[in-house]
Amino acid sequence: MKLLTSEVDAEAEKWDEYAENDIVKKAKAMSSMAYNMYLFTRGDGPLKTTHDLFTQAEFFAEQANKMYKTVREFSYEVPGSAEKNDLSATLEKIPIHCQQLQVLVKSPTVGKSATFSKVDSVIQETKNLMNEIAKLVTACFVCATKFEIEFRGATSTRGVLPDDYQQRSSRESTLWRRTPSIRRTAPPPLHAIGTQEGNMLVLFETAAGYAIFKLLDEGKLQKADNIWESFNTPEKAQECLQLVNFKKFKTTSEALESAVDLNDGKLNKALKKLLKKSASDEQLAVGDAKLGKLINEKLELPCVHNSAVAELMRSIRSNIDSLLCEHKDELSAMNLALAHSMGRYKVKFNPEKIDTMIVQAVSLLDDLDKELNNYQMRTREWYGWHFPELGKIITDHVAYAKVVKAIGMRQNAVKTDLSGILPEELEEKVKSDAEISMGTDISELDLIHIQELCDQVIELTDYRAQLSEYLKNRMVALAPNLTVLLGELVGARLISHAGSLVSLAKYPASTIQILGAEKALFRALKTKRDTPKYGLIYHAQLIGQAATAYKGKMARKLAAKVSLSTRIDALGEEVNAGAEVGIEARAYLENQMRAEQERIAHKGAPGSHKQKGGYQFKSEVHSYDASADTTAKTSKKRKFDDEEVEKPKQSKKPKVQEVEEDEDSDE
Repeated sequence: MKLLTSEVDAEAEKWDEYAENDIVKKAKAMSSMAYNMYLFTRGDGPLKTTHDLFTQAEFFAEQANKMYKTVREFSYEVPGSAEKNDLSATLEKIPIHCQQLQVLVKSPTVGKSATFSKVDSVIQETKNLMNEIAKLVTACFVCATKFEIEFRGATSTRGVLPDDYQQRSSRESTLWRRTPSIRRTAPPPLHAIGTQEGNMLVLFETAAGYAIFKLLDEGKLQKADNIWESFNTPEKAQECLQLVNFKKFKTTSEALESAVDLNDGKLNKALKKLLKKSASDEQLAVGDAKLGKLINEKLELPCVHNSAVAELMRSIRSNIDSLLCEHKDELSAMNLALAHSMGRYKVKFNPEKIDTMIVQAVSLLDDLDKELNNYQMRTREWYGWHFPELGKIITDHVAYAKVVKAIGMRQNAVKTDLSGILPEELEEKVKSDAEISMGTDISELDLIHIQELCDQVIELTDYRAQLSEYLKNRMVALAPNLTVLLGELVGARLISHAGSLVSLAKYPASTIQILGAEKALFRALKTKRDTPKYGLIYHAQLIGQAATAYKGKMARKLAAKVSLSTRIDALGEEVNAGAEVGIEARAYLENQMRAEQERIAHKGAPGSHKQKGGYQFKSEVHSYDASADTTAKTSKKRKFDDEEVEKPKQSKKPKVQEVEEDEDSDE
């Protein structure tokens, strides 16, 4: 897209005598629109959203239709010839591409993948249309030059007639007129942006630095077709060009930064200093029209760019080794280094950020754990027939394998020094139990195979430690923020499960939370039960430290922070970005967990609130009643326990008894 816009600008600049004609205006306007769309694909420029891109594409198609009408009117003035046939053939392709672009812009889309596909289609169709516009401008220029057709742009203001409108002749009302009586002179050899004259300098960019040459004979640029004859040998090139100044790049990073700035049409500080120091009143030949325009605006230096300058640049490039003979070795080395660096930059590639290595390393680590566990159990069971007590004394698998390899037969344990493997108390225990062991005897051949298995256990354990350290370093380089939040092992498993870091970055937080628990999720959805709260993220340290009642909430918060951190790690612009986001997120989560634990502790403190009884499940299934086993009638009288005190019965006639007692007392 950028090359097409430059080509259209170069073709439009050939119309230096007709700088105000409609074809040039429309071509430059379309070139500007297409360049903005190109910047959108690079994440730069005024277009920020896909809606802006589609709106720009719609305006672009409308401008192309207007240009089609203007060129169609111009073609009526061109006499019948091969040039007119070429112009007509190119012109008929414009409406087809315009219609196709308008259909693409108005087509509805649903989802991210469909939107991305639509963006690619719009950009591709814009490229096709720009290619036809470049051919159309070239064909118009050829016809205007050959048949002496001069463009007279409309000068009146829209909606207002000029005062001398009635006095104008009818032939001036048309946009084009034939001028056979005036022979058009040859176009000037150079198109200069500026008015100052003087010796011409040539700005040439190399991988090793910026070079400024002085053109000793400007007459050689009068004809672009004959320039190569003056530069076809190194000797001729040195006769025509003289090195004025050379700004060498100190590092490959500086060369890459300069190349990126030039590719984006930016003027960096090093180039500004060089031009201020070397060029003052001289014209400056540049290989890029946009760069020349930028230099003219920022430094007010007259810049030159046309087909002759482009041919001059090709000639310099073919003889650059002889023109920069002092930097020949550095130039070849920097060419290779800059090519690799530029390639990595274009595809956003960083050798330290290869997530494929993470996926393979964590998968191998899991396989090693399984194999090591199998080998260690097999070693204990196999040697346990000969010395069963050793397995209860030594719990560490590696130490067990080293002891078996050191003592061999259990009879040799008393004479073997195990101080480098075991502490003193365990060493004495092993030697004492070896003398009274209940194990059976084994042959030398059995011992050889057991010791070879012990060698495998020791070697695999050492390699597992190296692989774990390698995985940790890779995770810190690939995803520092994710590593801070989850740790290298859990983070690597998430990347492996997603397939890549970019794929993981596209997942929402809710998906990351249950990543690894897909079977449980689908089973819960099928049976209409509660879905799982966490998957692989459950093994993170933050969730392990949280209280049981708070694990689900912590999993949701952690998944949200992991989603943000992963996107920063995967899509961040800075190559060597730190882990500041991950550190801040982890500190925030730790504070949240600490506050929640304090709240739970305060909630369970005595006197803080009325304690509720624990939940008791009431089953509808009746328990077995043992009293129903007998048919004897049970007494309906209440049985008192020994501890209970029998209460005196209240008399039904307490008043009568009191009266009788009174009578007896009277007697």
